[in-house]
Amino acid sequence: MKRKLAIVFLSTFAIAFTIFQLMWQNSIINLELDVNNLRALSLHQFRNDSPIINHGFQTKQKSAPSCHPVQPDDIKFTLVIQLSDDRLWMMLHHCRRWKDGLISLVVYTNRTRDSILLDLEQMNCTIQTYFTFEDEDVGALLQIWPNEGEESDDNNGDYPVNALRNMALSVVRTTHVMFIDADFWSSESLQEDLMSTNVKEALALDPKLGIVVPAFQLEYICPDKPSSGCRKRNLDAMPLNFDTFIELMYSRRINIFDRWNEGGHGTTNYPKWLLQSGSHKNILIDIPCLKSQRYEPYLAIRYCDTLPPFQEQFSGYGKNKLTWAMHLWRVGFVVKQLGNSFLLHYPHDASSSRLQWNQGPEEFAEARRKKRTKKPEQQKKKEGNNRRRLRKKKKKVTIFCYRKI
Repeated sequence: MKRKLAIVFLSTFAIAFTIFQLMWQNSIINLELDVNNLRALSLHQFRNDSPIINHGFQTKQKSAPSCHPVQPDDIKFTLVIQLSDDRLWMMLHHCRRWKDGLISLVVYTNRTRDSILLDLEQMNCTIQTYFTFEDEDVGALLQIWPNEGEESDDNNGDYPVNALRNMALSVVRTTHVMFIDADFWSSESLQEDLMSTNVKEALALDPKLGIVVPAFQLEYICPDKPSSGCRKRNLDAMPLNFDTFIELMYSRRINIFDRWNEGGHGTTNYPKWLLQSGSHKNILIDIPCLKSQRYEPYLAIRYCDTLPPFQEQFSGYGKNKLTWAMHLWRVGFVVKQLGNSFLLHYPHDASSSRLQWNQGPEEFAEARRKKRTKKPEQQKKKEGNNRRRLRKKKKKVTIFCYRKI
C-alpha cells in the first residue's frame, strides 16, 4: 500500500513539474531582470497619465527585409534619429558630422511637414522623399509624427520614443543602421570608420554582430544657466575629431557616459578605446561578456528581420532602450567595439519626460538624492571596499556572458 502511494505521489509530482516547465518555456521571453530593473520598469509604466498602448510583446520588425547574406561591398549605413521639435536645431550638427550619409529622421511636432522641411533646408540638410540608390545616396528621409499636445516638445512627458524609433527604422533601405538619440553627436569620422574594410568584412560574416560606438558626455559649462543660455559655449566645446576630444578629456571637460548609471555603458572597454589611434583605429575589440544586465550601448547593426523591434508600450523617459538591448542579447546578438569614433552627449536641460520620471515614489527619489550628493571620498572608499570584497570572495565582476564571440 505504501509503495502504491509513493508511486502515485511521485507521478503527480512529475506531472506538475512538467506542466510548470512547459509554462515557463512558453513564456514570451525570459529576461533576467534584476531588482533595480524591475522597479524602474514598473515605475515607468504607471507614471504616464495617458493609458499604455498594449501591443503585446513584439519579436519581429514588420517592415524589415529578410536576412539574406551580404558581401562587404554591399554594406551601407543609415543614421536613424527621432526627436521632438525643440531639438530639431541639432540636425544642423548631425548633418555636418554624418556628412554625405543617409539619415532617417522622425520629428514629433505639431507643425506641418513643409515647415519642418524649410528649417532643415536652411540647415543644409538635404531631404529626399524616398531613398533612391540609382541616384545619389545622400540626404535625409523625413517623417512626421503628429503631436496632439499644445507644446512643441515631448507632450508633457508622454513622448512615444519607441514608436518613433520603429517608425524611423521602417523606411531604411540600407543593409545596416547606426542607431543614436538626438542628443548624442557623432565624431565626423564615424561613417568613414564604419565603412572601413575590416568593419564591413566582420559585419558581412555575422548578421547578429553589433558595433559599439563608445558614448561620452560633455560636462556642463554653465551649470547655473539653462542650456539655451549657454548654447554657444557648449557648441564651441563639442569636438569633431579624436585629437580634440582627447585634449578635452584630459582636461576633465569630457567624461564617460553615464557616471550615475555605471551599468548602462560600463561594459564598453574605454581604456582600450583610448589606445586605439593611428593605424589601429579601425581594429575591432571583442566584448565577450556583459558586465551588467543594464548595458545599452549605441550600435551600428544589421537591419533585417532578425533585429528585434522597440517595444512601443514604453513611452517617455526611462528603460525604453534597455528592453531592446536585453532582447538583443537574448536572441544571440554579439558586440565588438569600434576605435577612433565616438558619440558625445550634448548637455541640455531635463525634458518633461525626465522630470516626470524623477517624480517617482519618495523613497526612490530620496535614495537617488543621497547617491548624487555623496562625497567623492566616500564613494571612492565604498568602491575600494567593494573591490576588496569581490577579490576575497573570488567572484567575477561580469554578471553574465551571453555568447562568446
